[in-house]
Amino acid sequence: MAEQAIALRDAERERKVALLAASTKTSQTTPRVPSTSASTSSSPESSIILAYCRVPDERVQNLELSLGYRMLQMAGIKPGGPSLSPDLGAFHEWYDKYRAGEKFEPNDWDEFHTATDNLMAFTIKHAAAVCATAAGAADATFVKNYQAAEPVVVDEAARLPEYQHWPLLGLFPNVVGKILVGDPNQLHPMTESKGDSINPFERQVEMSLQERLQTLGFESAFFTTQYRAVPDIAAIYNNACYESRLTNDESTHVTARPLAQDIVSHNEQRYDRSTSVIFYNPPDPKEEYTFNGSKCCAQYATIVLKILEGLLLAGFGSDKPCSIAILTPYQGQERILRIAKAKMAEKYGVAANVILETAGKVQGIEYDIVIVDPVAVKSPGFLDKNRLNVLFSQAKSGLYVVGHYRSWIWMWKDDSLPLWTIAKELKKYQVDWPAGQTLASEFFDPSVLDD
Repeated sequence: MAEQAIALRDAERERKVALLAASTKTSQTTPRVPSTSASTSSSPESSIILAYCRVPDERVQNLELSLGYRMLQMAGIKPGGPSLSPDLGAFHEWYDKYRAGEKFEPNDWDEFHTATDNLMAFTIKHAAAVCATAAGAADATFVKNYQAAEPVVVDEAARLPEYQHWPLLGLFPNVVGKILVGDPNQLHPMTESKGDSINPFERQVEMSLQERLQTLGFESAFFTTQYRAVPDIAAIYNNACYESRLTNDESTHVTARPLAQDIVSHNEQRYDRSTSVIFYNPPDPKEEYTFNGSKCCAQYATIVLKILEGLLLAGFGSDKPCSIAILTPYQGQERILRIAKAKMAEKYGVAANVILETAGKVQGIEYDIVIVDPVAVKSPGFLDKNRLNVLFSQAKSGLYVVGHYRSWIWMWKDDSLPLWTIAKELKKYQVDWPAGQTLASEFFDPSVLDD
């Protein structure tokens, strides 16, 4: 349904213009392209187009690679399609009627949808390769029309529950090879329990097929060269999570990245540190809990806002185009920061473009600059090595971490070792809040802790 909506998005706009022109013909009013906001959407297709093209999600891009766009190329409506010359006369006829604003009776809609379904099936059948979610690959239309698939490659396989692999293993009879690509050192599949009940099979369900196979001794390969982060950033999670097995490609060096050079220059001027990493150490942070029992820390949140404001004032995200993200593991802290960021956006409009997410939603995504707020003061909580790895490994050119070094290294229980190791890696980048200076931000309202 969503891919068909993408295929029809241009026709949808033209149809609205045609219908508006017809309704204003008697008054000779020049038709204007209607808004594509949800309030003007008049069909299920419109709402799905809105979800695909207007949501604030940086992952939704390159629609020319979508199945919907490829359908239009196959039909000859968009340039760049193959010269297969299929008989798509029915689709062309209904597509032209739809875009022209002709009235459709129920049987007309049925025929139009049938023609669109046939075009989708034809496009899938003639694809050399298809990228899809695991659920999308199990879709009946896809399975029926892509039976010729031979290799299957699963990305983020270490995060995928094993039961989601089953359709990939059973629905494609011609598959001769299956490649699982994933990082067992990052987040594994997650399960949810209702109330205080605990799923007795939780550990089994949280074991991915990749982990199971590797545990059983299946051969695997570890790619040692990393191409994302500048060396200062990569060293933190390389030493703490990968036993120093990673090496840096030349393209990651600060000298090869103008933005990374700007960040180092900014850190030198603002923090007196000529590095790509800043570890900000606030005075006497207090670990608290929001109304729903999620951890939060007002002092950490305030430092995050001060760091972000400094970056925005220096032109990052505007004069110096880049992506900026704030990552935190706890929903309570995420809520506090979201309220404060909205207030900041009233003064600095570009703040609205800053990504704010919890760790579980960003695995596999990279950002130019990342501000990490682990929240932890008294104990690491659920900050195990894998979750810490996700928090620290998404940054490309600049990393800012808020944490209390002394509290982290004084944690003594076994579950604190990963955070203790990270703290040791960050020590050389430590910057202390100026003694005697009040820790406050105009964008942070302490009363939100009481809500």
